[in-house]
Amino acid sequence: MMRTEEKREAAWAIETGHLLEMEVRKLRKTWGYTNEGEAFVHVFVRSYFNLEDEDAADDCQIGWAGHDKGIDDVRFFQVAG
Repeated sequence: MMRTEEKREAAWAIETGHLLEMEVRKLRKTWGYTNEGEAFVHVFVRSYFNLEDEDAADDCQIGWAGHDKGIDDVRFFQVAG
């Protein structure tokens, strides 16, 4: 039998998964991605690098429409020096 804490964690994981799926579907439609994998990379890049949607979309343009040869995103950094 699951304890209250375990139930809460399981419910949180399920809800988070649903929210992520909804965001991926929304971004796929909004930005014209050809599949959910491309839209998921947008979500990841946006979150990981703390970007605006426009910048995340620009970073995800590598190999647009599945012609990426295994590259889903490129992010360049300016190094001070």
